[in-house]
Amino acid sequence: MALRERRAVLFFLALTFGFTWSLNLFLFMSGGLSISVLQLQMLIPAVCAMLTITLVTRERIRDFGIRLGKVKYYAWAFLIPIAVNGSAYVLTHVLGLAELDPSMPGLAQLLKDLPVPIEQFILVVLVQALFLGPLTGLPFTFGEEFGWRAFLLSKLLPLGRGKAVILHGVIWGVWHAPVIVMGHNYPGYPLIGQILMVVSTIFLGTFLGWIYFASNSIVAPSLAHGAINQSASIFIFFMVGLNPITGGVTGIPGLLLWGLVALVLWKTGKLQVIQIPQV
Repeated sequence: MALRERRAVLFFLALTFGFTWSLNLFLFMSGGLSISVLQLQMLIPAVCAMLTITLVTRERIRDFGIRLGKVKYYAWAFLIPIAVNGSAYVLTHVLGLAELDPSMPGLAQLLKDLPVPIEQFILVVLVQALFLGPLTGLPFTFGEEFGWRAFLLSKLLPLGRGKAVILHGVIWGVWHAPVIVMGHNYPGYPLIGQILMVVSTIFLGTFLGWIYFASNSIVAPSLAHGAINQSASIFIFFMVGLNPITGGVTGIPGLLLWGLVALVLWKTGKLQVIQIPQV
């Protein structure tokens, strides 16, 4: 890795971790997690990447995937996350790790005071979360995808494709450490939750890295990131007695399935598209 790339990576990581973990400390001192603050946190990697591009590498921001790219990959960006996350919950049920309830009891309890039939509203919520949610959340998922995929993964590629994909996934996972400790994704499991989060981000980073380079656009992985988050969030309401370590997307079934996706991408040569970009 050339000195300029090394300096850029270190500058980006110092900014990103500095701002993020300072924000997390504020959250911790203020009483815990906040959805609105977590959404704000997702913007930090993009802001820090753009500052690094402007101040250190002196490249053009628009060369880091600011384009529509190959639109055919947008379908994979939606469908693969929904299919994999849905399968993770089905597998959780089949293995007896939690019960699958089509009535979505957790969501029904939250919406019990609505003046409309709960069954109709559940369908609306399901459709909105799976198909509109990734679009409405695009500004926030763009924040992470521009920072981690468009910038960091690209800058690590001189290390070799395999090392870059794994290392950027590890860094992305460690970045989440403070919010994991505060109960995000793995409430009650601050230590093992961090380990599983890093494993998860390696697998997810492999998939999102493929989507980014294959589509030649930052929009596609941003949509995929939104589909991952939204489908995981809505499908969990189908489950009763779920443990985040042993079941669901965050647990063993989800890790196995996303690991399988990453393995298939490697074995079929799909990751050959991940190459040092000419910017």
